[in-house]
Amino acid sequence: MGLKVLAISNKSKEEHCRNLGADYFQDAYADDIVESIRKMTNGGPHGVINLAPAKKAMEDSVLYVRTRGTLVFVGFPKENMPEMNSFYIVYNCLTIKGSLTGNRQDVDDAIAFVTNGAVKVPVELVRLEDVPTAFEKLHKGEIKGRAVVDMALK
Repeated sequence: MGLKVLAISNKSKEEHCRNLGADYFQDAYADDIVESIRKMTNGGPHGVINLAPAKKAMEDSVLYVRTRGTLVFVGFPKENMPEMNSFYIVYNCLTIKGSLTGNRQDVDDAIAFVTNGAVKVPVELVRLEDVPTAFEKLHKGEIKGRAVVDMALK
């Protein structure tokens, strides 16, 4: 779509994010994340799609998105709901949206992106008996992409 992509994750996933097409990368655990993102994007990103179920990630995004930017929060944080800085929201004319799941058209569009090669989806095939181990890796943030159970794997 011609957009520049900034990935925010833990430092160990930088290469993975860049291989998937991220133009910029920010360590999510850096001390100066808000200032760093605003600097690398020349004033903050125009839009943020927050997939992290983390209160701090949601709160920080309000601070680094640029004026008149749009924030889309997908899912809920594990902790209590975030405390949004209402001054930044009003003063910077921010638009905040939420999304739990997409509709049928969203799914069709997403499949078209993948089919056309616009989106790379790394898949790790898992045997049925290895599902508990896959869940452990998922909880530790060690799965890159998606884990798919393949019943034919022996």
